[in-house]
Amino acid sequence: MLAALAFVPLHNVVKAFEELVDYLPESILPVVDYFEDNFIGRPMRRTRRTPKFQPKLWNLYEDLNHRNMD
Repeated sequence: MLAALAFVPLHNVVKAFEELVDYLPESILPVVDYFEDNFIGRPMRRTRRTPKFQPKLWNLYEDLNHRNMD
């Protein structure tokens, strides 16, 4: 399910991640933590830390929409 975030509009990635986490089994929390650290950014007071790989690098939503318009 985490891979599906690559197809969510960029401005909705964090919200979609937060909603998705509520439905994931506790047994995969280490994977969720890894994904959050590296691809989403950990919560920090009112914002999030900068992830190693920002969503604009791995999110495909805009690429797919532009391809469909051509």
